[in-house]
Amino acid sequence: MTEEFRRYIRLSEDLIENNSSIIGLFIGIVVTTGLRYEEIKKLSWNDLIKDGYIGNTKIKKDKVLSELIDKTYKVINPQYETQKFLLSRKKLVFTPQRINMLLKEIDKKLTINYLRKVFAKNFLSKFENKLYGLATLQERLGHYNLSSTARFLEDKVKTKGEKKGKCYIIADNMYPEWYKIGKADDEIVREHTLLHHAPSLTMIKIVETDNPIKLEKEIHEELKEYRAEPTRIGGKRPEWFKLSKEKLEYIVKKYNFVNYE
Repeated sequence: MTEEFRRYIRLSEDLIENNSSIIGLFIGIVVTTGLRYEEIKKLSWNDLIKDGYIGNTKIKKDKVLSELIDKTYKVINPQYETQKFLLSRKKLVFTPQRINMLLKEIDKKLTINYLRKVFAKNFLSKFENKLYGLATLQERLGHYNLSSTARFLEDKVKTKGEKKGKCYIIADNMYPEWYKIGKADDEIVREHTLLHHAPSLTMIKIVETDNPIKLEKEIHEELKEYRAEPTRIGGKRPEWFKLSKEKLEYIVKKYNFVNYE
């Protein structure tokens, strides 16, 4: 269980107990199930309080969500169990724009999509095999393919150089001496995306850095004479370099790469 997930469950509990019950429960539902707004707005109180699956979804309530629902139900005390749970005091269904506005009043970075990412990262943390976890997460989120799930998990860098991350070296077993040197916020996500498109690729080295964009650019500049031609090795991109064993070891040592395990 991630610390961020715990934080938003605590936030959900606080809101439920302090006159913001519907938004509090909405947060709890998203971070525990990953459901989209369109799926949540269809839910009635009966869909939430009944045992088993949530509404027409294939998602079962866990203990955490069940407790949040029970607390909210007691606070709201709805007149009819068939009424939609996502109703305002004026008996209107909250729009996604209204929900996002209310979320940002709580925390400027909060959006419905951000909460789904909290769910996704917590869900993935439960898997020892991260690659299998991503495939399972793809199905849970309803994404079209694994690449969509990988991109969904990546954090966008708003200002160049402000986000910590990693640089990596990937080898292609089909093309000895060719190596890809790139950057990523999460090497597991990057590895899974690459393996999905080309199983012959293997991540071999990794290094953590305060400025992955700068480090990648510096290494690429140093190795520019070894860069792949656009038409070489299947049209691979300019992150690919043809390096001797000695040159690879030099780059690894100079930039403090370690074995990827």
